[in-house]
Amino acid sequence: MRTRLFTSRLLGLAVATFGLAVIGATSTYAAIPQVISEPSNGKVISIKVGSTFSIVLHSTYWQYDPLTATKAIQAIGDPVGAPIAPGPTAPRACTHAGSGCGTVTWKFKAKSIGSATITASRTSCGEALQCAAGQGLYSVKIKVIR
Repeated sequence: MRTRLFTSRLLGLAVATFGLAVIGATSTYAAIPQVISEPSNGKVISIKVGSTFSIVLHSTYWQYDPLTATKAIQAIGDPVGAPIAPGPTAPRACTHAGSGCGTVTWKFKAKSIGSATITASRTSCGEALQCAAGQGLYSVKIKVIR
């Protein structure tokens, strides 16, 4: 009981701290910086004008497609890769070189009301492992709201 109460309070604190709330089954809203990743694949994410957000994909094999002309969002720099070196403190799947362990992050600012789609792709899902259907494409629609 005490653990459940602590977990509930911790979750409430996290929601209050990060300002995240779910709106519908496929849309989320953020008033402060938000991190979007693989679970948002194929979804519509609502972001408030003036907010910043990042797309973080968990494999260094991901390559973002160029951002198409849009006034709704603006890229803040280029995508940045952060590989995880194999070693005793690395996650279990990262025990050998070439496994693609790490992240590729691209930051954006919501500039004006409208929408834009951010896409990425990869052909490898691990060392010498070709991606199965649905594993090699990522797409998220950003809806910039007032």
